[in-house]
Amino acid sequence: MRTSLSHQRPAAAHPALRERPDDIPPLVEHLLARIARHRKTKPCHIAPAALRRLLSHPGPATSAN
Repeated sequence: MRTSLSHQRPAAAHPALRERPDDIPPLVEHLLARIARHRKTKPCHIAPAALRRLLSHPGPATSAN
């Protein structure tokens, strides 16, 4: 088995999530469902106010900014 990373396929580049705000609600729902499956509980849903807060958050600064 080769251990070199040079033989692996490169990851696809995607725009930053802050540039794709429409992707945030389904991503949050997916993550909540995944956590619920892991915990073997019913999935919960994010409150509209919490989702608005997530969407209005500017996100972390990067070294490119």
